[in-house]
Amino acid sequence: MKILVSTPTLCHPDFPHSPNTGFGIMVSCIAEALGKAGQKVYVNNSSFFGPSSERLGYHLLQRKLRVLLFSSRIKDVVRGFRYAFLARTQSWWTRYNIFKYYVSIGYNERVIRQIAPDHIHINGLTLSTLPFLVAAVRTGFPFTVTLHGLNSLDDSVALSPFLKAYEFRMLRLLLENQVQVSIVSSGGFRKIVNRFGGKHYPTLSVVLNSVSPIRRTYPDVPRKKRILCVGNIDRRKNQAQLVRAVALLKDRTDFDVFFIGNDNLNGEVQLLAQRLGVSDRCHFTGTLPHEEVFSMMNEAWCTCLLSKDEGFGLSFIEGYCFGLPAICFADIDAVSDISDERCTLLIEERTDEAVSGSISSVFDRDWDRDYIRLFSRRFSPDILSDAYLSLFKAAPAASLTEPEICRLMDDYMALGWSKKNFEKAEPVC
Repeated sequence: MKILVSTPTLCHPDFPHSPNTGFGIMVSCIAEALGKAGQKVYVNNSSFFGPSSERLGYHLLQRKLRVLLFSSRIKDVVRGFRYAFLARTQSWWTRYNIFKYYVSIGYNERVIRQIAPDHIHINGLTLSTLPFLVAAVRTGFPFTVTLHGLNSLDDSVALSPFLKAYEFRMLRLLLENQVQVSIVSSGGFRKIVNRFGGKHYPTLSVVLNSVSPIRRTYPDVPRKKRILCVGNIDRRKNQAQLVRAVALLKDRTDFDVFFIGNDNLNGEVQLLAQRLGVSDRCHFTGTLPHEEVFSMMNEAWCTCLLSKDEGFGLSFIEGYCFGLPAICFADIDAVSDISDERCTLLIEERTDEAVSGSISSVFDRDWDRDYIRLFSRRFSPDILSDAYLSLFKAAPAASLTEPEICRLMDDYMALGWSKKNFEKAEPVC
């Protein structure tokens, strides 16, 4: 099967400045897993320009600005300019991106026609993936859309009402027109069903994420009392609460917490650790290569992620591969997918005191690390590739047309998009 994976972000070793996010990592994992399953996989990544690469077992397509510009269509340029003008309440950056996305539709058409894939896999449902969607509909090739999170239904996602509204409206249009849509957690699936009035769409399904490929064998070593919190530091990931919980454990100083990820809060969490007197136990490493993260997991005690909203929690299942139990809140989307009473310590209340109590409990408990490693096998890349291939092969013929997308965008852009307008315009199901 020839598969074209289209994505607005990708974590790839040949591009060290590419976004190191769970989304980017997971898209690369999907492409690599499908390639190892014997499929011919091409990846069309719109986040940067650069040469082609086949380093990870899939063909990352080269992307050149000149080719993109010369592939654009006049009608798309005009429509992009008009929409950028209509979005006058938005930032100049958002308006520029709207124009840019429409200019790139022709390039994505060109990619599809050149490769002639058996199936197109579009990752994400934001304005940045609109060029992939329009090009797929325009060329008539079958496609699937995968949601790696729910921007429009998660209050903690730092997006404007304008950008959240696009996902909500486009998702409804896709499902009503029999487009195959998958989401990475059962909790996300339930949110969609509930938000659309309990209606179950036959083309909406769940495909769980898998662990990142672990390319070397790690020896068994004595465990250190270390908690690993893996993920870029921001308000949604909620690392500040973990620092506050550590500060409550004044009588327990025999452990350390390592925060691994890019700091998007400009040192705010580090300053909090200093102010609370726990900077000697809270260590901030910045972004690390995957192999280095895995080496740290091999000798750590557990992982912990206290996100206000979490689509899946990739670091949990990566930790399971190394026998690490996970600490997380009991209300995250994927809790029924990734938790097990012998692998996961669930926090029922979102209070600092409840978190500190769980930290104490995780060190006092004797974990069966062999069982945790065994549990991690349910998130293997082989299972992931089989699930996506089954989904692609079963995808029905969608009835979505380009005029329907244009009508949706015309209505969406015409509202002016203040916060007040968004609340009035959001459909009630």
